[in-house]
Amino acid sequence: MLRYDTGRMAKKKETKEETAATPLVDAAKAIGQAAGTVVATVESVVGKTSAKIPKLAPKNKARLPRKAKKAKQKAHAEHSRKKALKRKQGGAE
Repeated sequence: MLRYDTGRMAKKKETKEETAATPLVDAAKAIGQAAGTVVATVESVVGKTSAKIPKLAPKNKARLPRKAKKAKQKAHAEHSRKKALKRKQGGAE
């Protein structure tokens, strides 16, 4: 059975953080804070509006009543019959 001794593990080296307060660092922090404020206000405004899914738009399809449709078909058939008859007579002469 192996036993691990936790007391002998290597310790992490402590890093020194530079706390140099340069004008660039201060300006970057100010810009970051301002940007965060703007984003927070925009999110609060956008979050209040709900995204509605619109209903399907009705189709503007021209629908004829049954009698008008039948009359139109009959007129077209009559026209086609006359046209074919003229073609037949014209070819025979």
